[in-house]
Amino acid sequence: MADRLGYQAAFWTMTCPSKYHAFYSTGGQNKKYKGDGVLDGQEYLCTLWAGFRAWLKRNGIDGFGFRVAEPHHDGCPHWHVLYFAPKTQLQKASTELEKRCLREDGGEFGATKNRFKVEWIERGEDEEGRTLSAAAYIAKYISKSIDGHQVGFDKETGQDTQISSERVVTWARTWGIRQFQQIG
Repeated sequence: MADRLGYQAAFWTMTCPSKYHAFYSTGGQNKKYKGDGVLDGQEYLCTLWAGFRAWLKRNGIDGFGFRVAEPHHDGCPHWHVLYFAPKTQLQKASTELEKRCLREDGGEFGATKNRFKVEWIERGEDEEGRTLSAAAYIAKYISKSIDGHQVGFDKETGQDTQISSERVVTWARTWGIRQFQQIG
């Protein structure tokens, strides 16, 4: 559908401010942590997204996509969003979402590097002959969050995804977090 409409695909990663993270990825305790739990981090992301959705509507950006929620090393959620829209609208939306992700504690160390990332999904083949597509890209994140089938090594957890995916499923069930959500 996106191809027929001539839409571009962007892959956004949104992360909570550091005060939602109990531990650094290196294992040390985060002194900025305020005691918020996993659900507080999820609520932060839901609220941020609701405001952004309203902005999209006000600005006539009617795209569609898919969201995947995953835990960080300390259980704090982060979201991956694959979103399709006309290229100029998608660029405008990406800029707005980044601003919103940095609105709270955006001046803290590492915020501009870690709080929001956008990857523009290309079509075609990579240097190894693998097909590049938005579907293939999001399939990797879905698989990492279900059973890890044919994904291999997960850089964040340092484990094979067939092992780490069990923990992701348990995390989502424990906290009642919807792992997957269609958009539009």
